[in-house]
Amino acid sequence: MNNNIDNTLRKIIDEQKHIEVPQIITNTIDNTLSTLESKKITDKKFNIVLPNWIKHSISIAVCLILLIGSLYFIIPSDEGNFAKVNGVDQNKLIKNELKEAPYQNELKVITYLPFDIKDVHSFVRKVPESNETQTEITYSDKNKEGFVTLNVVDAKVENVSEQYDLIVIELKNGLNGNYLDNGTVQILSWQDGSLAYKIIAAKDIKDQDLKYSKEEMLKIANSLK
Repeated sequence: MNNNIDNTLRKIIDEQKHIEVPQIITNTIDNTLSTLESKKITDKKFNIVLPNWIKHSISIAVCLILLIGSLYFIIPSDEGNFAKVNGVDQNKLIKNELKEAPYQNELKVITYLPFDIKDVHSFVRKVPESNETQTEITYSDKNKEGFVTLNVVDAKVENVSEQYDLIVIELKNGLNGNYLDNGTVQILSWQDGSLAYKIIAAKDIKDQDLKYSKEEMLKIANSLK
């Protein structure tokens, strides 16, 4: 019976070898096996040698608890699915409700900004007249009255207005985007599969002579992951 329990315990451990169990847990399991083999578990208070089946049962229970507990460290958390922006964990900045977007697994977010982030505001909403889902994330500049907004909707991209000259620029993934400057903000929009992306930016709303060039907007767009 003892050999069967030992074999069962070793089989459980062997099945977990594809998981990177933390070293402290691995050491504990090894020590437990060594204790089983030496058969020296005793209750010193009453000086009673525990029956082998009790020793094995306790050891198996301890090992199973440790293995289950290790999953906390090695299974990826559902808390965050978004890439970092400027090296900062974006999941701590944007609202959890973004993960409620029906296209969240396809959604790409900005990972580069030409400024230090002051605040981040985000939301997801249904567009009543079309039943489309709009996602928006706005990053504000820490040092200026500027911002960059990423707008995503599950629809075909639409030009803001035909009264402005559009400049077609190619993104690194081969997609074509439309850049325009309406005098107040700069906009770069493009279609990626079923999602329409739009970056709306202003360097400083108090100084409209400061503008994002198409090269700067392209760099931001190319950072999406």
